[in-house]
This record gives sequence, structure tokens and C-alpha cells, in this order.
Amino acid sequence: MLVVLAPSASAQLTGDHAVNKAKASRPDREPSVIEAHASFGRIAEDFYLTMVFRLNYNQDYWGLGLQLPLRIELQDEDPQSDNAAGILRAEDWDHWTDALRFFRYAYVGRADRLGAAYARLGLLERLTLGHGSILHRYNNGMDINRWRVGVDTIARTDAFGGEVVVGDVLSPYLTGVRGWLRPFRLRLFRDYWDRLEIGTTMVADWKAPFLLDRRDDAALNFVNIGDDNLPEVLEDRAFAIMGIDLGMCVFQSDLLSITPYTDVNMMTTVDEGWGVHVGVLWESEIPAGEEAVQIALRTEYRRVSGDYLGPYFNTVYEIERYQRLRATGGRGETKLASLCQDGDCDDNRRPWRNGAFIELQAGLKDVLLVGSEYIDYGGELDDGSFRLYVDLPYFEFAQLRAFYYRVNLEGTNDLFAFDERTALVAELHVPIYYVGFRVRWWRIWQATPGEEDPYKSVDDWNIGVIVRIKL
Repeated sequence: MLVVLAPSASAQLTGDHAVNKAKASRPDREPSVIEAHASFGRIAEDFYLTMVFRLNYNQDYWGLGLQLPLRIELQDEDPQSDNAAGILRAEDWDHWTDALRFFRYAYVGRADRLGAAYARLGLLERLTLGHGSILHRYNNGMDINRWRVGVDTIARTDAFGGEVVVGDVLSPYLTGVRGWLRPFRLRLFRDYWDRLEIGTTMVADWKAPFLLDRRDDAALNFVNIGDDNLPEVLEDRAFAIMGIDLGMCVFQSDLLSITPYTDVNMMTTVDEGWGVHVGVLWESEIPAGEEAVQIALRTEYRRVSGDYLGPYFNTVYEIERYQRLRATGGRGETKLASLCQDGDCDDNRRPWRNGAFIELQAGLKDVLLVGSEYIDYGGELDDGSFRLYVDLPYFEFAQLRAFYYRVNLEGTNDLFAFDERTALVAELHVPIYYVGFRVRWWRIWQATPGEEDPYKSVDDWNIGVIVRIKL
């Protein structure tokens, strides 16, 4: 299930240099509630009654989220489903890790991840390491058919720190490690240079799919989908990206901070796989009554080899590790294989390319949040991306939330379309005391047997009632 929540501007767009500033702000965490949802809607060609019982209990320095999600099939269209217990959607419970769907998360430490120590177990959302050139806004719950229990742990002091990420501890494959140091803060006195930060990051997929198992049937080239509702992998490879980064806040005031940075990354497995990122983080807080309007802007230039992608581990990685999303079907190519021009990945004939990354986030807490992100590269590959997010929680009679994400862009004329490269979530919530009415429509990716591409876009909508009691 794709879940989109409003992040803290300082937590999302800044690097570790923002820790001291973030300590002065309020933690950004979900409210403590007991909820019961009942809705009617469609997933692919079938209709379901969905019931979800949820408990969120979040405090300043710890939190726990539990749920019981049940999708009961009301109408089974072709192809026929083999439902669990006769009525429950089979894809929700066909893998042993799905038994933990009741457990959403548990964390200790500040909810915005910016305290001295933090640990989270369960659903990982919008997870970024460092400046985000390797792993950016990663979501381990992108595939609605598989429940994953991830881990994110952080420890930091004023001078140094580290972070470890595991996408799924029950079936480990994606891991990330980051360490950083502010060397001049080790001295007994402080001066301008104590803002300098040096970091190193490594993120790896130790079982990155390379070739998928296909069935040739009457000249059709279908990808086999296993019993666990994932594409069957014929060959996988260990793949990692390692990088070093340097950043320093050169100007800081109550209204504005400016932080230039440089990331240099290298991929394993592929022929060259080099990427250089040079950017600036701009942050501003403009007082607006008791709150402040937060504005965060990232502008970045990139110089990369023809077989480099950054950030490689992105929001849709759990889908793209099996299938690089394209405008048209019929390729079924894994993300790692898309970087290679031969079976050994040792012959990169694509020239080096220039790229740009622009990310903007602005908002007034509990009133309005708008976020946007655009990545574009030159050259023959269509590998840009565009993200747009709007959250309007202010009005008592209605709240609106929308998220649009498009990958592998062909250029600025390809920002808006609804095909296999687009994810979209739109939700309208109308609260009336403890009861609310919700309408949701979303477009997500789902593994589909009998197709040349293992994943295709599936439209889902539901209309329902929510009973919510704040704790």
C-alpha cells in the first residue's frame, strides 16, 4: 500500500547539518488515534469491502502503530482469484511475512528522526540518506502485495554520527549505511569551520534481480509470477553504490541558511557508474503568527557516466528492481539490467551526461504543505522523474491530499500523463465529529501474470466511512 504523509521540511530536505536547528522545532508525528475504516471499492477488475482497524499511539519519544486490514472480495471477475479463507484477498496473505501486516511500526526517539538516537521498525516512508543522491524518499511498502518490516536506526553526537537502514529484516536484501563527521567540532573551541560536514554512504541490494524467468508460449514472452506474487528471478547480482560527500553551511540566520555540498558516487557491477553532484540547500523560515512558513529549496547540477542513475534507490525501487517502468510494455527489463549494454555490464558505450535536480518544499504546519521535485538528464535515456504533493489539512469541514509521481520522463513535455510510469493518490476527507467520510482514488503497480512486463498500473478507488477517536 502506498502511504503518503506530510514530512517535516527540515527533516526531508536538509542533511545532518540541520540537527541543531531541528531540535528547536516541534516533532512532526502522526496523532494518537483509534480508527475504524469501512469502504467499498475496486482493485484491478475485482470489487472489495475493505475494513481496517488501526491504533496509533505516538508520544514525543516513542510510538506504536497496529492495524488489522481485511479486504473481502464481493465480486470476482476473470481471471478468478484463489482467495484466502474463501473471501479474503489472496495477494494480501500469500507470503509468510504477510502475517505481520497487523504491525505498522514502532519507534523510539524523536519522531522526525533528528534526535541523538532513533530507531524505527516496520513501515519506512520517505527515507533519505544524506543529501539523497543515492537513496531518496525510499518506501518499502510500495508493493501492495507484499508486507515488509524495515529498520532505520540512527545515533549521533554533535561531532559525528551514523545510520543503518534495512528494507526488510525478514527477507534482507536492501541495506544502507551512512556515517558523518564534523571534524572541527572535535576541537575545544568553535569557529566558522565547525559547520563543515564530511560523510560517506553505501547502499546495496545484495540480491538485485538481473534476469527474470520467462515462459515462451506461441511467440509470447511472459514473465513468470511466483506463488509469492513476485516475478520469478532467473539471475540476481550483488549491487552497491558507494559515495563520499562534503557540505558546509556558509550562511545561517534566523530567516535563511545556505549550504553548498558535493557528492561523488560510484556504482559496482556496471562498467563505469560514476556520478558527481554539486548543489546548494536553501532554507528559510518566515514568521506567520505563532507558526512559521518553512521554505526549503535544493538546486543541484550533476555530471554522470552513461550507466549511472541517481538516486538509484527511490520511491518506486521495490517495483523497479524487477521492472524498469516504461511508457509502453513489452520489455520487462530489471532496473540493473537497464544500465548494462551486454550481459557482463562491462561495456558502456553511452557518453557522459549532464543533469539537474530541483526540489522545493514550502508550507505552514497544519495549514498547507506543497512539495515538488524534478530530475532530468541529457542523453538518449529517458530517466527523469517528477513528484508533486499537496496537503491541505486546515479546514474543519474537509481535508484534501494529493500525490503525483512520474518516473523515466522523456523531458519537460512529459510531466503529466497517466500510463505505466505514473502513480497517483487523491483523497478527500470530510470529518463530522468522530465520524468522517472519505473518497480515495489511486493508481499503483501490481504484479500481473501473463504479461510481457511483470508489473502494470492498476487503478483502485474506494468510498467509505471512518470512525476516529483521538487519544
